[in-house]
Amino acid sequence: MSTYIKKTNEDGKFITDQQATMLYTYNNNIYDSVTNTLNKVEKFFVDRQTGEHKQLGGTVYLNAGDDLNTMVSQNIAIGRSWAFYYGKQTNNKGDVLWESVVYIEGELKYKRLSVFDNRKRVIAYCEIDLLTGHKRNKRKCFFGDPAIFAYEFGNEDSANFEFTYRDDDTIKEVFNYDDDYTLDEFLANEEIMAQFPWNQHTYFHSFEPIHPLNFVI
Repeated sequence: MSTYIKKTNEDGKFITDQQATMLYTYNNNIYDSVTNTLNKVEKFFVDRQTGEHKQLGGTVYLNAGDDLNTMVSQNIAIGRSWAFYYGKQTNNKGDVLWESVVYIEGELKYKRLSVFDNRKRVIAYCEIDLLTGHKRNKRKCFFGDPAIFAYEFGNEDSANFEFTYRDDDTIKEVFNYDDDYTLDEFLANEEIMAQFPWNQHTYFHSFEPIHPLNFVI
């Protein structure tokens, strides 16, 4: 498979090879030359004492047909921490659901489900208990139209509302920047409801389904 590399800084901004030499941390982003899809991110840091460039670990995005166990065994000995994303599902709006596992120092530590929108922002997330398989730490994020919503510090990658859910998938709390609400308090806030009509955003009413297929966000 033919690939090419683009470097980014710790904020995910593209940089030149020369700029990377002046940073203490940077990433090698490895793309498929045919599809231009991101297959792997290698994370590096520069040892301040020796000046040596060392690999911290990275992230691997598996394609259909890739074997997870093979990818894990090929990478986890390099650096400290690796995440492997697999089982990709995409809807017609460009929202992508991934399963993922995280290994730290060669040991499986986490299993997760994550949904990203077409700007690669996390709109839904949960962890999977390694022993029971139960979902925990469930949340969904709403970003909204910048013409309607005033983003915190003007940052459109900062969610306007973050919903957390109980074990039975009902809403536990809603966060809006520095404020948090029960569901009743959230629904009673007329200013919020004017911007965010609750009956028009059914995707957030429950944690399931996690992947927005026929739901309005």
